[in-house]
Amino acid sequence: MGRSSVHLFSFQTCVRLILSKAIGVFVSLPDLAQIQVFTNFRGNFCLCIPQIPFSFLQFPMYEAAKAFWAQEQGRPVSPLQAAACGSVAGAVAAAVTTPLDVIKTRLILEKDMQGRKYHGIVDVFRRVVAEEGPMTLFAGVAPRVMWITIGGFVYFGAYEEVRRLLSPVFPPPHPHFPDASASGKVGIL
Repeated sequence: MGRSSVHLFSFQTCVRLILSKAIGVFVSLPDLAQIQVFTNFRGNFCLCIPQIPFSFLQFPMYEAAKAFWAQEQGRPVSPLQAAACGSVAGAVAAAVTTPLDVIKTRLILEKDMQGRKYHGIVDVFRRVVAEEGPMTLFAGVAPRVMWITIGGFVYFGAYEEVRRLLSPVFPPPHPHFPDASASGKVGIL
């Protein structure tokens, strides 16, 4: 049985399991054993390479931008203003972490254009810089920044609006991070 038939079989097994659950038909243990959750997920670790630094950059910049804007205007930022802060923070974080995204993509692809296998993060970095030039690490920076800017605007705007709507029901959970509008203070601490 080839690799693709294993994927097809596990997909069929999953469909049977879902249908059996929906219509109440018994599913055997051998059917359950056929599910291969992590097949075809080459490079799971690689997916974390750009995401962790991206988050470490984006969220503090977002909070700092909100605090700065709130202090400048003398009141908490609106959800629309928070969306703009999230958008800018996402754009900067996306641009800075683009080389890590390029390295992640190369690791997932496993081989270069000549078919030579990559051997880890450092190997990808060295070969890309040596063979294609350092600017190759920023390949795709414009579309990456664009979609993350739009996504950051939507995500952080929605987050702040939902937070505002739910604040009467769910007050701020920690005394060190009070809601700026409730305490009368402006800022993140």
